[in-house]
Amino acid sequence: MSLRERLTSRMGPFGRAVIVLAGATAASQGLTVIATPVLTRLYDPAEFGALAAFISILTIILSVASLRYELAVPLAPDDGLAANVLVVALIVVAIVAAVTAVVAIPLAGEVTSWINVPDLEEYMWLLPLAVLAGGVYQGLSHWTIRRKDFKRIARTRVSQAIAQVSTQIALGFLVAGPIGLLIGAVLGRFNGTGTLALAFWKNDRAVLGFVNRRGLRGAAGRYRRFPQVSSSSALLNALGIQLPPLLLSVFYGAQVLGWFALGQRVIGLPMMIVGIAVAQVYFGHAAEYARTDLGKLRGLFYKTARRLAIGALIPILPIAIAGPWLFTHVFGPEWTEAGEYVRVLSVTYFVQFVAVPLGQTLNVFGRLELQLFYDVIRLVLAAGAIIVAHALGWSPLAAVASYAVGMLIAYLLSFYLSRSMFTGQTIGNNAPA
Repeated sequence: MSLRERLTSRMGPFGRAVIVLAGATAASQGLTVIATPVLTRLYDPAEFGALAAFISILTIILSVASLRYELAVPLAPDDGLAANVLVVALIVVAIVAAVTAVVAIPLAGEVTSWINVPDLEEYMWLLPLAVLAGGVYQGLSHWTIRRKDFKRIARTRVSQAIAQVSTQIALGFLVAGPIGLLIGAVLGRFNGTGTLALAFWKNDRAVLGFVNRRGLRGAAGRYRRFPQVSSSSALLNALGIQLPPLLLSVFYGAQVLGWFALGQRVIGLPMMIVGIAVAQVYFGHAAEYARTDLGKLRGLFYKTARRLAIGALIPILPIAIAGPWLFTHVFGPEWTEAGEYVRVLSVTYFVQFVAVPLGQTLNVFGRLELQLFYDVIRLVLAAGAIIVAHALGWSPLAAVASYAVGMLIAYLLSFYLSRSMFTGQTIGNNAPA
């Protein structure tokens, strides 16, 4: 037996699934990071700022693109109900994508003027396409989570990165402006969506026989708390993450957003995506343990927290010590400021990496109102930090530091609320819904 086989055999299904998803995520983000020194010499900070603004708007829309019905797909007690929930989610995604096209394209000038990124105006037609691709991917990935086919999700992560990076580099040589970055981001999403759609059609299309008008109405009604409560929470969560970068652009310009975005791209985003991969696996196993053995769920929570804390130290220590020097030598002298940004954000990145995956505990216990409360607090802390910094006339770097403190407080609160599910410190019944 090989060393890899011996290690994975001792980890159990949860550990193996984490390794598969986190490994694929690391590989996909590795491709992105490896390509970034090339991209920073093909695109300037303002063009990276245009991409960051586009992704922020897209992420906010995607947070409610299916009204969170996709979260119910792994929780449904049988495949028939799960299939109806999935179709409900996809119908909502199609409607949201159509509304996005009707609103965003005619108002492109007004939107891009407000966020202070005028170069983005002529490319807003890409937004509804990205919403459609991303929303369908969310729904199908949760069906794949239900099947515990984490290897398939892992493969889509890598294929998305390859499609995105190769397109961005090729168009960077051929076309001026941010269009290459934007088209690459959209094509990457379509690549992953197509892979999961083909897999579903090949392996699970028989479950579509359970889908009918009555089943759709029943599924939508049974899981109505997700659009009623969880979608609001998800929107606030997305705003808490994506509104501060947009405010940096509004107050300080696209170049500052580009510096901030590069730090997120090479440090913050890889850590967040690995955290999301862990969160997906954690959610899949936690949902099962919540129905069968709360002791196992408690043990899973603390074991995951310890492993995440240890894993976070590897990328955090170098940027905390030598962020500006690393960014200057790797990405070019015009990106030194981005290194300053990631250094002041290093502690926040560490706590985020631990807290975000474990935040799924609130969904497992059905504490959607508590999640909504947390997301309100986080939005106030994140956006308020940037607004106050600008009102006081602080520099962009000081504004980023203010944001770092606000988000650090928010992630510590998230961990406390998740942990309180096992200590009885919250108000009300802590039993899983």
